Amino acid sequence: MCQGNFRRFKVLINEAGLYRHSAGQTHSDGAILAVHFWAACNDRPVSWACLSTNWPPGLWRSVLPTQSCMSRRMATRRFQAQQQRLEQRARPSAPPCSIILLAYLDGKPLEIPWHSHDRQAGKGRGAGHLARGYKIHAIIDASGRLLAWRLASLNVDEKKMAPHLLAELERVCYVVADCNYNSNQLFKTARLKGMQLIAPRKASHQGKGLGNHRQDPGRLRSLDLLEDGRTPFAQDILRARGAIERYFGNMVNFGGGLTCLPAWVRTYRRVNAWVTAKLTIAHLRTANDAKIVALVA
Repeated sequence: MCQGNFRRFKVLINEAGLYRHSAGQTHSDGAILAVHFWAACNDRPVSWACLSTNWPPGLWRSVLPTQSCMSRRMATRRFQAQQQRLEQRARPSAPPCSIILLAYLDGKPLEIPWHSHDRQAGKGRGAGHLARGYKIHAIIDASGRLLAWRLASLNVDEKKMAPHLLAELERVCYVVADCNYNSNQLFKTARLKGMQLIAPRKASHQGKGLGNHRQDPGRLRSLDLLEDGRTPFAQDILRARGAIERYFGNMVNFGGGLTCLPAWVRTYRRVNAWVTAKLTIAHLRTANDAKIVALVA
């Protein structure tokens, strides 16, 4: 599985033209990306992937970059931009000019031990308890296709990250989220993008008034759909929000998936690179499974 995903990743690198050497480079950008991807596929540190003994025969034929070279090149914005570009190219594509009826918004915490010296990791709500680490904020469609994602420290409010994700969406009708996203400003952001956000109020607030401050029309419509009781549509799509929980669950149920942050992945830059690689692996795996199903059919 690792070798198959790696070969498909090398195809993406080649299609993007990243194997061409720039002036003064000993190793191309594509080589740096490939070595990091091989480490992520095997859940190993980059230093492990820099040793030729950890590569199957024939999979890598040129000289491998050193650990110091990898660290220096991976710290650049150029590496981050190219890695994100390849992740987006690996995503399953939607039919052209298609309209997405439903999208789901949520976050997944990535916890690290409390004794870690990572100063960029924040404290916040983890999986049912107070934790320390980072969080992936993501939007997927009803088919489980990733539409947008961002990484932030665990102490960053979900409502602050959501506008950045909504800004990347196009041709989406309804965005479904939980009560943590019930914010006037967020409803306004979605409405100005031509979308309707569906997010319930907290259970303790339902059935009560809205106060005297102005409510965004998008929030009022969401409340009408959810609390009116005569329109089952909103309740049905709210129950279907479990699709994004299954997406996050599928991210950890295969070898090389995003199970946790290992001890050598600390600070925002390294965590972001690791998560990007893991998402790319998931995209390639999904695309390969779809090809197998098509061949069997």
